[in-house]
Amino acid sequence: SIGILVMLHALLVLASEDWETLSFSLTYWPELVGALLLLLILAVAVASRWRQALGLAFDRWWLLHRFGTALAVVALGTHVLFVSDTFEAGPPRNLMFSALVVYMLLYAWVKMKRLFLRRGCYVVEDISSVASEAYCLRMKPRTRRHLDYAPGQFAFLTLKSQHVSGEEHPFTLSSS
Repeated sequence: SIGILVMLHALLVLASEDWETLSFSLTYWPELVGALLLLLILAVAVASRWRQALGLAFDRWWLLHRFGTALAVVALGTHVLFVSDTFEAGPPRNLMFSALVVYMLLYAWVKMKRLFLRRGCYVVEDISSVASEAYCLRMKPRTRRHLDYAPGQFAFLTLKSQHVSGEEHPFTLSSS
């Protein structure tokens, strides 16, 4: 998992340092951003793995997960670009900036594509319980346009109902 790799990275960096010279001075702000990044990744991982045990409602966890992940990418870029001389110029710096730009474009595309999708395309015809906390929703398109998907694919759906909260929920897609 990424959390384990980040902790291993931090431990290997600390093992090579002289413990007497460690400082929390603002001079070492890139290292402090790295420490924040480590804590952020661990918080997101723990909240994801033990959401129910921590008593986190899905909507609060979803917000934490989305915000925490985006903040982690910003912290990662900042940490990598400023923590060592390797990224001061040349191909490493350009590659890092390119990766951050690609991430931002993909993030914007995911957020913006919802504006271009037709809302209310499907009507829920039937809901049946299939397991302890799993439900099957049989849906019918309002138009002739059907959803194309691959086996194993899932989608985030927002249901307009008094019985379900308004945030997106993940659903596995299937048909007979």
